[in-house]
Amino acid sequence: MIRLVGLFLLLLQVFMCNAQDSVFTSLDQALLSPDKVKILILKKERLTTFPDSALRTMTNLIKLDLSHNRIDQLPEDLFFLNKLKEFNLTSNRLMTLPASIGTMTHLEVLNCSSNDLSQLPISLFELKQIKQLILYANSLETISEKI
Repeated sequence: MIRLVGLFLLLLQVFMCNAQDSVFTSLDQALLSPDKVKILILKKERLTTFPDSALRTMTNLIKLDLSHNRIDQLPEDLFFLNKLKEFNLTSNRLMTLPASIGTMTHLEVLNCSSNDLSQLPISLFELKQIKQLILYANSLETISEKI
């Protein structure tokens, strides 16, 4: 828990809330109003698991950067990230993406480069808003013909 608090302290300047684009000035503000957090950057923090419980309260996230960590698995249900537009998972240890990635209907940029992905869920290619899908440096052998 101390490590997680430290992460939040380092990131206060990137927590943005409401239409005024104001910035949280204290950890208390961010924790008391998680639904106002729009951008969360937790890169290079040596995370080994997806911060599932914390992110479920941040219902208005539009940008999430979990790059350069050690995350090896995403939760099966990603529906709680349904407003997300940018999702950076570069340089983790992901071997698969859950089918629920297809529920992220506002997703425009997904970066999963430098992981251990060997296949992709078909639901990934049902995302209508996607503009950038970055997948280099993975173990992908083939991509489904259903794309």
